[in-house]
Amino acid sequence: MESEKRENGGLGERESEGELGERLRPGQMAQDAGAYVRETASRDSFRFQFERLKSCQDALQTQLSHMTVARDRFQSEAEQLRATAAELTAAKCALEKLEREYARILSSRAERLRATAAELTAAKRALEKLKREYARILSSRSWRWTAPLRAVMGAWRRRG
Repeated sequence: MESEKRENGGLGERESEGELGERLRPGQMAQDAGAYVRETASRDSFRFQFERLKSCQDALQTQLSHMTVARDRFQSEAEQLRATAAELTAAKCALEKLEREYARILSSRAERLRATAAELTAAKRALEKLKREYARILSSRSWRWTAPLRAVMGAWRRRG
C-alpha cells in the first residue's frame, strides 16, 4: 500500500490522478507538479550524494586496509629494532665489562712491570758493586801473593 502511494505520487488506493484532478484546482496542480519536480530533483541529488559518499567510503576503506598493512609492518620492524637495541645494550654491557677487566689487568701488569724494573735496577747496582769488589780483590796484594799457593792446591785437587 505504501508503495502504491509512492507510485501514485502520494495518492491513496482509492484516489487516482483523475479523481484528484477533479477535486484540485488548476493552480494547485501546478504547485503539486513543482513540488514533485523539486522532490525528484532532491531525490536525484540525494542519490548522487549517496553514491559519492559510498565512493568515498570505498576509497577510505582501501586506504584503511593499506594503512593497517603498513602499521603491521612498522610494528614488526619496531619489534625487530627493540630486539636489536636489547642485543646492542647487552653487547655494550659486555664490552664495558671487558674494558674494565682489561684496564684492571693492564694496571696490574704495569705495576708488576714497575716492580720488576725496580728489581732489575737494584740487581744491576748490586752486580756493579760485586764487580768492583771482585776487581778490588783481584788487584789486592794478598791475592797476588797467594797466587802460587792457589795454583799448587788446584793441581793437587785435579790429581786426586
